[in-house]
Amino acid sequence: MPSMNKWLLVIQKRSLKGEVRFRLLHFCQNKNVAKLSFNNYFMLTNVNQEVAVKKIYLLIPIFLFILSIFQLSFAQKKRTGEVEGNVFTDKRFGYNLTFLSNWKLKTEKEPSLIRATLTKKNYEVDRTTRFASYEVTIPTIIIIADTTQITLEEFSEALLKDKKKLKNRQEYVLKLDFLTDAEKIEEKEVLVDSVRTKMLTFRKKYLKTVEDPRKLSSSEGGNVIVEEFIVGYLLLFKKGANMFVVQFSCERQFIGPNHREFTAIMEGWKFKKYPPKVN
Repeated sequence: MPSMNKWLLVIQKRSLKGEVRFRLLHFCQNKNVAKLSFNNYFMLTNVNQEVAVKKIYLLIPIFLFILSIFQLSFAQKKRTGEVEGNVFTDKRFGYNLTFLSNWKLKTEKEPSLIRATLTKKNYEVDRTTRFASYEVTIPTIIIIADTTQITLEEFSEALLKDKKKLKNRQEYVLKLDFLTDAEKIEEKEVLVDSVRTKMLTFRKKYLKTVEDPRKLSSSEGGNVIVEEFIVGYLLLFKKGANMFVVQFSCERQFIGPNHREFTAIMEGWKFKKYPPKVN
């Protein structure tokens, strides 16, 4: 009888990225040894071909499962940037941010419109607020970066007014407080690492529960609901094809000291300088 051809599954392991790949080796039934001419392989040799092939087929689902775990683990490790000490580096959008030690920074899993969120550690609290842990607005900085071909002026107009021109505007709305029910009270230009920047000042009304000052001396106590404001800024600037939006927000009565800290943090924003190309 003519010899029947068989296929032997060979598992290749690459150590650099932890990838596991599969390759089929064609061999003849008459041979007892499968010889491979390449390295870094697990080899099945000196085995009965029929038994080996059957076992390998049974192991395929297990190896595929292990492969998916490797890939999932690698994907979960990818973040929007790296933090060393108090320096945040976003390699994808080419900038570093040195922030104050009184603030903590949180990165996001890729892909993400939000690149980082900073919150103040030791923030001020309105002592008249009842159940302060539920009522306090913590000073927060949100950094967003995206790629677009439209100009800074077109982007600003689309973000604030023209809802149709910016296709993913709803993503911004969900992430930025000052795009809904907020009042713009000032607009001016500033510089972020020598890049022209639109700085928009907003305030947004909200209600909070505070102790009733008329009953502070009473043993019964009491609380009332009052109108308050979150205030802050939207900074819009563009570097190359990358558009950046930075939102800063805090409670109205603490804008003074928090504004100074926000300004100091934005002074720590530096775009990475690439060496000129040599022809």
